[in-house]
Amino acid sequence: MITLQEIIERDKRPPSVTVSMLCYNHSKYIDEAIRSVLMQKTNFPVNIVIHDDASPDGSADIIRRYAAENPNITAILQPVNLYQNGKYSLPYFLPHYTGKYIAWCECDDFWIDEHKLQIQVDYLEANPDCMAVYS
Repeated sequence: MITLQEIIERDKRPPSVTVSMLCYNHSKYIDEAIRSVLMQKTNFPVNIVIHDDASPDGSADIIRRYAAENPNITAILQPVNLYQNGKYSLPYFLPHYTGKYIAWCECDDFWIDEHKLQIQVDYLEANPDCMAVYS
């Protein structure tokens, strides 16, 4: 688990974003969701962490394909469904979050503005008293 000191140190770094994508049976939507993150135009690094909770619908195959083609994508593919076994998935993907900021994009959702992350990070950097933005 990430420590408070690690969070403090992360906040001193230049802007970067980890996009968290959680997936379970989203094979119909995940392609568009991932593409909407990959299309982001930013002046900072963006990495994507996609966690699939043992989807039986082929979602993991789509995630594997994108991760193989994009070095900034980390795929965490569970062999057994954590949720159905009463386990929380956060400890599995949190260690992969390297960004100063975290953005969430559910795998059955997508972003339509290619500047979404840039606008949000610009606001956060200009307003250090603000600790979160939501859209």
